[in-house]
Amino acid sequence: MKKYCKYIAFGLIGAATLFTSCDDSILDKQPLTEISENDIWTDPALVQAYVNARYNRVGHGWTEGWQSSNVDETALPWSRGCEPINQGYLNPSDLGRMNGGWWGWDHRSWSTVWGQITNCNIFFERIASVPFTDESLRTRLMGEVRFIRALMYHDLVARWGAMPLITKSYTLNDVNEIMQTKRATYKECIDFIVSELDKAVTELPASYSGTNKGRATSVAALALKSRVLLYAASDLMNIDVKDETVGYKTPEPNRWGKAASAAQACIDAALKAGYALYDKYGDDVKTKYIQLFLECGNSEVLFDREGTSSANSENLSYLDQSNGPNGYGQWGGNCPISEFVDAFEMADGTKFDWNNPVHKANPYANRDPRLHATVLCDGDQWMSRNVEAYINADASGKELTTGGRDSKYGPDSGQTHYNNYLK
Repeated sequence: MKKYCKYIAFGLIGAATLFTSCDDSILDKQPLTEISENDIWTDPALVQAYVNARYNRVGHGWTEGWQSSNVDETALPWSRGCEPINQGYLNPSDLGRMNGGWWGWDHRSWSTVWGQITNCNIFFERIASVPFTDESLRTRLMGEVRFIRALMYHDLVARWGAMPLITKSYTLNDVNEIMQTKRATYKECIDFIVSELDKAVTELPASYSGTNKGRATSVAALALKSRVLLYAASDLMNIDVKDETVGYKTPEPNRWGKAASAAQACIDAALKAGYALYDKYGDDVKTKYIQLFLECGNSEVLFDREGTSSANSENLSYLDQSNGPNGYGQWGGNCPISEFVDAFEMADGTKFDWNNPVHKANPYANRDPRLHATVLCDGDQWMSRNVEAYINADASGKELTTGGRDSKYGPDSGQTHYNNYLK
């Protein structure tokens, strides 16, 4: 027993000697699978990659539930968060589609947008010390990030009202400061966004070419400024406002004038930089209208999120899967409601009217060609056949449970997806 204990004691002494004689930094290794923060801010190329990543968090509209299905244009049969808004039971515990995409795919959720703002703030805290050999590149990157941060704030303010104006990054050591941060007023938020965009205009070029195409430009900054001031001038933000976090409590007659001036400044700058109204395909209005949205980077595009898929592998062909006709095995989502379709005028510019017997007899004929470029109407040619969206009715006009292949009663439609969400 004593011999055993002696060996144990010797072993412990040896182990203690081993550890005390080691290099203190033996476990202080650089990770091999990621880039450290210090590496980023000492390498201009990595800083550019950091800025590029900010574009991957710019919101888009490729989710199942479009914004149009939250208002008065389309309806999504399986909801995807639209019902709390459509049916009026939106509340703090159920924000539905208000808080970005159902799965966050559109990058407009509260946490994603604030995370984006945080990363922009970190950029501004570190950019001055980066050893750029080209100062114009530093300036341009500052303009890009400034534009993106302003865009994020606009998205938040447009949906939620005034926000805390946070322009620094926080750590766990800043809890007391964080707790004292207060919500700004709506006016303060608008003034901040406009001021940031004015700075971005001076930092950004008017256009790009080659691989830089798609980055923020001075014209895009002017366009966003125009939109911000347009929203801020609306009656909703100016008439009978009771809370300064959701609008202006003090009227200002010139707000519409400021919005108009900002819009004109954007138009002038865009024309000077070579942007122009899309004018291909001659008098073929339908084709022109379709291609306007399909031709990437055309002459009307001031800022867009480019690419066929995102960094998270969100392929944009998902649009077809979610919204294509039922009869093709797709889901028939975001269906245009009647009021939206009826708003398209007749070809001669007169108003469509169901009380007009000629209009009622053939409601999709002789309409503004943009209707058929926007909506797949019953009888329209699509892919290999004509769309069959009709529903049968009896002699009294009562709807029957039968209809075309692309109606909700279609025999081979994509209703499996829809029905799964009703169970």
